[in-house]
Amino acid sequence: MPERFRFLSLFAEKLWKYAVICIFVFVFWFGHIVTASAQQIPSGVFCVPEAQSMPLTPNSNSVVSPLQDINKNVLVVLQTGGITYWTAMLSTSTATLVLASNQGNAIVSFQAGLNVSMQVSGNQYQIMLSGPIFDSGTQYQITGKLLAIVTCSMEKKPK
Repeated sequence: MPERFRFLSLFAEKLWKYAVICIFVFVFWFGHIVTASAQQIPSGVFCVPEAQSMPLTPNSNSVVSPLQDINKNVLVVLQTGGITYWTAMLSTSTATLVLASNQGNAIVSFQAGLNVSMQVSGNQYQIMLSGPIFDSGTQYQITGKLLAIVTCSMEKKPK
């Protein structure tokens, strides 16, 4: 019996040494991969303008804000009186979004079917709006309204 425990003790001791070596190798290898891949990814993207506001109807506007990333994500906000009623995030993978239901208040109503889209051309992209908006009882049918033109580069932001 004691001989069996001695064998298990030696086995556990050797297993512990191998585990420590494996952990060291894994950490070194993983750290090397993370460092190498981080060097390949640009440190940031600079887009101009940083935010752009555009009137849509007498009582509504949009604000377009690029998120300064390599996926060209852009946040589009539709608002009235400074209150946001619809926020859409466009990117190179989601170039068009459609409003599913009416949003707004008693004065302005962004109607279902209103859509925002992004057209990418190299480092520049255009944000467009189409669809109906009711403002003070009047329907505005917007077709291809240019909300913003954004240009991005991999250069550092000027100071």
